[in-house]
Amino acid sequence: MKNFKCPRCHEASITPKEKLRAAWWANIFCPECGGKACAYPWVMVVVFVAHSWNIAWWIGMFYYTHNYMHFVYLVLGWVTIDYLSVTFVPLARMKMAQTAAPKPPAEAAPPEAGYAKPDSKTSHSS
Repeated sequence: MKNFKCPRCHEASITPKEKLRAAWWANIFCPECGGKACAYPWVMVVVFVAHSWNIAWWIGMFYYTHNYMHFVYLVLGWVTIDYLSVTFVPLARMKMAQTAAPKPPAEAAPPEAGYAKPDSKTSHSS
């Protein structure tokens, strides 16, 4: 199977294995440009519904007919849906996290009423 185009640099650098990971809601990275990508979420909802329907349909058919061939059909349907999602679901570019300087720690809040700060004057040593 051929490699797929990265949505950022448009190079054919996304492997089918990485595209399958994207079809299972994982974020992937382009090895060429380092861009972050994922499958379009709304299209993946359709794929998720297709998988759910596949499971419910064939398990329901087994429940009514007690024919174990329905599990073979379930696996064939699952593999077909995965193949179609890898082949046709487009990838979307994701924004990269900004690398900013770390923020300074927040000012220490005053102690709440009823609680005193421990200091050397109030500590007792035995």
